[in-house]
Amino acid sequence: GVLPFDCSINPKAHGLFAFESAPALRSFSFAAYGRVLAWVDGIYVPLAPGKVEADGLINYSATLNTLKQTTSRVVIKVVYQPGYAGAAALPNFIEQKCGKGIIGLGDWSKIEGLKAYSGGAYYRKTFTVSAEALKNKLELDLGDLVSSAELFINGKSAGIKVSPPWKFDITKQAKVGENKVEVLLYNTIANNYTTVPTMYRGPISSGLMGPVRLNILKK
Repeated sequence: GVLPFDCSINPKAHGLFAFESAPALRSFSFAAYGRVLAWVDGIYVPLAPGKVEADGLINYSATLNTLKQTTSRVVIKVVYQPGYAGAAALPNFIEQKCGKGIIGLGDWSKIEGLKAYSGGAYYRKTFTVSAEALKNKLELDLGDLVSSAELFINGKSAGIKVSPPWKFDITKQAKVGENKVEVLLYNTIANNYTTVPTMYRGPISSGLMGPVRLNILKK
């Protein structure tokens, strides 16, 4: 019941909004005040308009035809409705749906599409152990991470840690030849709180920072 006030006299005023998606982006949806165009990695993506709210807010969704395992650059162009310029054109968060993607070592909160993600992620790798090395104690040092980790070697848990040092004895789980490493890592709720006004959020660094090393210790 309140008329929007806009002192702009340009009926074609628009804004560009860009972000780096989470890995393996399959689709995304959002709501905007205005007509919208979108591109993913420089390729135009058709948007399906959905429900139009009473105040003119339009819901949009896009589905990608190809799945990229790494992150993507998403650009959204909004031709503003009167009264909704700048950030007011996108009043809510952008929802992403992703498949199985790839992420390297480092702080995943630096990726815009993962900044607000609180939850878990798997890191997987293989390494080879010789018969001579297996005569010694084997230790896997994960370096640095945030903020808890469970380590699996060849499908068997080598332990759970919630504080440093992030070192695991894997002598019993390792075998001669190729070995499969899986690290199930969880960050904190602080990332989710980046979308909620609060003074108690705390640091948002997340992920496996490394470096990851296999130490062979003489018995």
